[in-house]
Order: sequence, then structure tokens, then C-alpha cells
Amino acid sequence: MRKLRRRYVALKVHGRDSCSRETLREGLESEFIDLFGLWAFSQAGIRVLEFDENGREAVVACWHRWLPMVRVSATMMTELAGGPVVVQVRGVSGTMRRLRRKFLSALGPS
Repeated sequence: MRKLRRRYVALKVHGRDSCSRETLREGLESEFIDLFGLWAFSQAGIRVLEFDENGREAVVACWHRWLPMVRVSATMMTELAGGPVVVQVRGVSGTMRRLRRKFLSALGPS
């Protein structure tokens, strides 16, 4: 069996209402479970690692085999915290450092 590798996904949340890390996590979890089921969610290893409320940029981690499903779940989200929202996948990387450098402006390099 091949080793599971982490992938980091940069997301940009577009919407009028305020959004928090917890509401993003709940929305992503709910959408993923609706589309692919609870078993798939338990295997995907989805975690919201960082969220900038001002710039509305987030970093989500998952296992590489589940990356296409995570991307679909993020883009299919239409509502967060009771308001309409569009979630844009800015990019994917194998390391946090490269993800920040290429795709995130608000979270900056570290």
C-alpha cells in the first residue's frame, strides 16, 4: 500500500456576510458528507488549518487521494452562516511554505 501524502488547499471565500474558521469547517464538512458520505469524510482527513477573517483566505489540509473530492466540495458550497457564498480554490501544494508563497496574500510567508 502506498503512503498517504498531505495536500494543502488555498481557498478564497467570497460573500457579503462575515465568516469564521468554524463556520467554514462546518460548511465544508457538511458539503463533503452530502456529496460523498460519512465514510469518505472519515478517510479524507480534512482540517481547516488557517483562516484569515479579514482577507477571507483559508488553508485546508487533506490526504492526496481525496483531493479532487475536497476541491469539488469547496466549490459546491453556496451558503455559509446563513448567507450566500462562493468559495474559490486558489491552488494546491504539497507544502505550506509553497502554498503561502504562490497563492495566499493575507496569510503571508512564514
